[in-house]
Amino acid sequence: MSVKMAARALLFQREAEAGLVGSVYRQAPQGPVFVSKITVPMVDWSSSRREQIDPLRNAEAGHYLLQLTLPDGKIASESFEIASGRDTEVVVDVPHEGPAEWTSLQAMSGGLKARSSLLPSQPVAFPSYASLAADPQHGFSLHLVKPHSGGETVGLAQLGELIQADLSANESAERLGDCIEIATPVQEMETDALFEIVYGGSLGDGATRGSFHFGAGSDLERVYLLVRSNQGASLVSLPVPWTREGNEIEVELLLQKPSPGAVPSYSLTIGDPMINTALGYLNNGAVLEAARLIDFDKARDLLFHKISSPLAASFGGYLLMLGLDRRVYSSRADDWKHWLDNLDNWFNWLPDGAILRSALYFVLGDKDADGAYDALHRGFDRGLPFFTFGLRLMLEGLRRFASEGDERSKQRLALLEPIAMATDPEHSFLNLNVARHWHDQQAKPTMVYAHA
Repeated sequence: MSVKMAARALLFQREAEAGLVGSVYRQAPQGPVFVSKITVPMVDWSSSRREQIDPLRNAEAGHYLLQLTLPDGKIASESFEIASGRDTEVVVDVPHEGPAEWTSLQAMSGGLKARSSLLPSQPVAFPSYASLAADPQHGFSLHLVKPHSGGETVGLAQLGELIQADLSANESAERLGDCIEIATPVQEMETDALFEIVYGGSLGDGATRGSFHFGAGSDLERVYLLVRSNQGASLVSLPVPWTREGNEIEVELLLQKPSPGAVPSYSLTIGDPMINTALGYLNNGAVLEAARLIDFDKARDLLFHKISSPLAASFGGYLLMLGLDRRVYSSRADDWKHWLDNLDNWFNWLPDGAILRSALYFVLGDKDADGAYDALHRGFDRGLPFFTFGLRLMLEGLRRFASEGDERSKQRLALLEPIAMATDPEHSFLNLNVARHWHDQQAKPTMVYAHA
């Protein structure tokens, strides 16, 4: 007797290596009785894949309730029966609440924000993205930013100074680097526009997915996303190239066009259902669900494959570092800690590798304080972390060494704190507000007193 399950969603034939976290309860006269925590594989609607749920292998006959936690915090429930001598198959249809089929991943991960309830009762005409981008002072525009020569202008010290200078959106863009317009969404409807971005640019503008073969000492020019609107400008650590076995996976950016008087909203998701689901859990504060979905072995496996997928390896490293059960993480083989050394040393363009290496000391109690100190400042020198929780760990490390009297850490902490204050904590990938207004600041009039 077997119990096989699947959570069915609109994945557009993508494969998810892990699924959704949930709980099983047995229906009893006195009320539901908890049976087990389980992980249910997530499959596309076109897939017939179902997987055995081992904790239910010897479950007694009866009526049961499955409750799955979705990445946006909602619950999907399904009742089922286990009968003696008969196999059981349970399929949960994940509700699709986005405005279009192609927004399903963003909707499920909580990337879609509710429209204002104050909208006028009459139909609202939303402009096209082309119209918004043509006048970003009243709309919204997207650009890829490649730093000026050497990447110095996107160093953390320079960014801290840029934020404190309180420049306009245009002035900030000029300081950051060369801007390449993202002009064409791959899908667009009245209220939303979807862009697919790879290291080479926007797929809607003719860019193509690449293949990457990273090696020890590999270098890579960072590409950032600049979002400009009437609210100012934000610089995003764009997670490209995101790769699986060396093959590039697109990053999806969903723009929700602004309602009258509202601010445009946007979200980034990875075209990898397992990673995207875990990021959705973390974004909504469901750390336990994220750790259960990508457990120790899965996170360790992500880190192991750093040569073919360094950004996914960094995510695996963060899950290992932020694991909740310290006894499990300290009692297992320490090989993954040495892999963090390699993630740091092999990828000079990856701040997160150095941050993770340093966090072994001030998070997990590693004894190598000097090595952690060097790695922390190496991460600072590499620029903006890709992940928002990387910035949090960098802050924690600098505060630790600054509290011990280190002047260099004190100076860099003073530069980093304005960056942290300007960071949007709702985004998984670091999103930094580099300008709070569109217009250039006008010189304030000076009052002159005339003497008789």
